[in-house]
Amino acid sequence: MDTIECIKSRRSVREYDSNAVIDINTIYEIISIASWSPSGKNLQPWNVKVVTDNQCLKRISKMIPRHEWIAGSSASIVVFLDKNRSYDRIKDVQGCGAFMQTVLLAAHSMNIDSCWVGGVLRESDELNSLLEVPNDYELMGLITLGIGISKNRVSKRLDISDLLL
Repeated sequence: MDTIECIKSRRSVREYDSNAVIDINTIYEIISIASWSPSGKNLQPWNVKVVTDNQCLKRISKMIPRHEWIAGSSASIVVFLDKNRSYDRIKDVQGCGAFMQTVLLAAHSMNIDSCWVGGVLRESDELNSLLEVPNDYELMGLITLGIGISKNRVSKRLDISDLLL
């Protein structure tokens, strides 16, 4: 799949085949690809925690209202800003966002469905405690990975005339 088709065909998926398993080496490959994302001064200020344990995924899904579907995913990649590698918080948060977008695109290119979950940010203290994450790391978001049940996903975008100032 070429880059433009990958960007245009990627969709956020919230319904997964709960019996599907994604090999941990494939998840590591996705993370390795995303490590090539741009970041200020190439400091790569992100760190991740990979969650594949079903019980842990269920606990995470219960933390966030209306996100029970997370429990059906095969895995989650939880992304953190490493405060010790941060030189400019705004630029580094943007770098973490670029990293997360690249995770989504890399997964899609491998026929793995995903969803960027921002609602978890309100539960950062509880999630950090569950995952035993030190205080030097600030939660940026969570990405679910899995094999989606339905493939008929349609999305619309604003017309370019609505985007230009």
